[in-house]
Amino acid sequence: MSIRGTLGPRSLSVVVVLGVLVLVAVYLPVEASGATGGQSPPIVYVSTAGGGISEINTANESVIATAPFPDNANGVAITPDGRRMYAADRDVPKVIVFDTTTNVPLAQIPIGNGPISVAITPDGTRVYATNQFDGTVSVIATATNQVVGTIATGAEPIWVTFSANGARAYVSNQVSGSLSVVATASNSVIATIPGFCNPFHSAFAQGGRLLFVSSQCDSTVKVVDTATNLVINSIPVGPLPRGIAFSPDGGRAYVANFAGNAVDVLDVASQTNLGVPITVGNSPWGLVMAPDGKAYVANFGDGTVSVIDSSTNSVVATLPARSNPEDVTLSSRAQPLILSYQFQAIAPPGSPFSWVRGMNNKGDAVGDYADSNWVLHGFLRTHTGMFVTIDPQGAVGCQLCTSAFSINDAGVIVGAYRDSNNVLHGFRRSPTGTYTTVDFPGAPDSQLTGVNNLGHKSGAYDLGSLGSTHCPGPQCQAISFVLRAGVFNAFEDPDARPQSTFALSINDLDQTCGGFTDLAGNTHGFVRNPRDGSFKTIQFPLANTSSWVNQINNNGTMAGEYNLRLGHGFLTNGSNFFSFDYPNSDFSGLRAVNNRRQVGGYFVVSGKFQAYIATPREE
Repeated sequence: MSIRGTLGPRSLSVVVVLGVLVLVAVYLPVEASGATGGQSPPIVYVSTAGGGISEINTANESVIATAPFPDNANGVAITPDGRRMYAADRDVPKVIVFDTTTNVPLAQIPIGNGPISVAITPDGTRVYATNQFDGTVSVIATATNQVVGTIATGAEPIWVTFSANGARAYVSNQVSGSLSVVATASNSVIATIPGFCNPFHSAFAQGGRLLFVSSQCDSTVKVVDTATNLVINSIPVGPLPRGIAFSPDGGRAYVANFAGNAVDVLDVASQTNLGVPITVGNSPWGLVMAPDGKAYVANFGDGTVSVIDSSTNSVVATLPARSNPEDVTLSSRAQPLILSYQFQAIAPPGSPFSWVRGMNNKGDAVGDYADSNWVLHGFLRTHTGMFVTIDPQGAVGCQLCTSAFSINDAGVIVGAYRDSNNVLHGFRRSPTGTYTTVDFPGAPDSQLTGVNNLGHKSGAYDLGSLGSTHCPGPQCQAISFVLRAGVFNAFEDPDARPQSTFALSINDLDQTCGGFTDLAGNTHGFVRNPRDGSFKTIQFPLANTSSWVNQINNNGTMAGEYNLRLGHGFLTNGSNFFSFDYPNSDFSGLRAVNNRRQVGGYFVVSGKFQAYIATPREE
């Protein structure tokens, strides 16, 4: 983030009436950075090859969030204290570290070629990451997030399991058909255990002596006595076994058969297959057992997670995940901040499209919706739940008519509409419903995007051809302005390409925020200081090409959006971020935040856009 001086009265704008969809988001305000108010339920983390790490609340089987990931996420692990997540990036060899409270990436650690899994020592001090194509394991110190060692193993190391005391690490070497036994004190291989056929996952049975290892190409689970480093049994299972997990009492082992679309159940005491396979989704990969006895199975082939009740050995739920889910882990100590919010969809009945654009401190929300004929209108949804359609008289009859951007505490609403000549105008609506057109002097097209409690307004204009409706994007044309006491002051972000700055909000301190397009065509958020005209760039970590800010409250907290393979919302105070998703959505965005930390935006399920608001539970 940078702070820069303004270069003068250049100007630009963004997101006009039904402009190009902006996918930008993530946020963490200082006042919302505390704990979630009590112990969280266990959270299941599922890495996906399609980008992102899905997070499941085991209390209600909902996908509460997706940690942003730019590439193919393979292995994922959570530190014992629940505060950090480490995930392997298969496409760009590195491990990415996340804050589990906010889902914000904190560090990127380059490692070897083909990382596919990560494991954390029981004391939480080190991460072991397997570099499949280098035949090595990288050792990362969690205190510094630096690589502190590299261990040569067999060909294609693919999984690591630690002994209970952390003194030994067992590395599955897929091509070598062996396990490397590593002394973690010296990071050296002290033994090699042969006898496997493409070994993959492994897990210790209760007691910590017997290690169960999935042996893929001979469709067995091998049992290793780690006291002697010998394979003592071979249990037939379904084709291509991978993930292994044990029931809470340790009596049964559950094995995901990648080529069998089923989970086998093994009796641990007799080391036999009970012959009661549980049908799940396509190509099950990893699985984890929750303390309550529910197993979560990542179905790589169909993008779902099957939930098995181990008391009945039946599938009790099927949850959505991103494409190609792979590894699964669980934390009983992570406390995602998203759990402190209550969500409410507020889409007008029958509307195929709606989103919130602004909120006041009473909880009144404004935004846009499409009717059954796909005619666009503005809306007001009061904090009592009443809907009012916002349509300036001049907008009646057009297809893409009205957007309601902002509402202040007095009930004044501002927005934009197109007239019968397809000219874009800003409007002000009084609390009693009187509309006034407000245009930037001499501009072909204008929009009002923000109004504060002093009556000051933000907005944008373009130089013709409805250029501001294409923001952000290569055809964006927009210049921002502030309207105060009848005086228009135009501005542009000094880092922006000419005519590509769009102001979207103004708070009671006259701070304005919005987005701009830089010379390379990337989009960024900004906040402008009214005292000296300086700008600060707002960019969600890793989202280097697509971040946006939509509303700023009086505490300086901003709601925005970002796109990292998928669309997310965010909250930020300009320095700290909090990634914000609507539960069980395909993707979502954040458009509004008030002084009470209520937020509003949109979520998408099966291609349908719906408006929502979310309120902190403590309120």
